[in-house]
Amino acid sequence: FCLPASEVPLSRSCFYHAPEKRPACLSESKDKEFEAFSLEVLSGYQQLPKRTRDYYHSVSEGDAVFPFQFVPHVFIQDVIDSSHLEIIAC
Repeated sequence: FCLPASEVPLSRSCFYHAPEKRPACLSESKDKEFEAFSLEVLSGYQQLPKRTRDYYHSVSEGDAVFPFQFVPHVFIQDVIDSSHLEIIAC
């Protein structure tokens, strides 16, 4: 879903930065992969990360593409009403 930044509960949210080699399970993630959510940090993510662009260029035609590979994800530990949110489609 596309959640406006103004609706993100700041005290219950964080960014997750996936490492180059993903762990088998998220519980194996390291603290350095998480960053407190803030609007200031979010403003630095207005462009696609270089390693995401590099990943897109490395995919061969016909291969499965993971469109959000290496894009920071926002984890929210709260209930969000998604009935009014736009679904992100690729």
